[in-house]
Amino acid sequence: MGINDLAKEIGARQTPVREPFQAAMALTVMAAARPRPGCARRVHNEIDDLAALETVCRQGADFGFDGKTLIHPSHLAICNAAFTPAPVEVSWSRR
Repeated sequence: MGINDLAKEIGARQTPVREPFQAAMALTVMAAARPRPGCARRVHNEIDDLAALETVCRQGADFGFDGKTLIHPSHLAICNAAFTPAPVEVSWSRR
């Protein structure tokens, strides 16, 4: 999902929790729900702001996104932690 492009088109500011885009994010996940081709969030522009990256990754996972596009190797561990299912979820799924 290209939030950068959407923000430019509608003139919205990009805040850490993406308030102006939450409806679009929810609709994107719903539209991709079945059959599920996968749905990824946009890149994180503030390369050195890892706390903000963690916030947007967790928010994306909470919304139901499958992952996030990355532009810097320092983002990988944070992204993986946010989008990797918890052990209890894996156990439940295997059952």
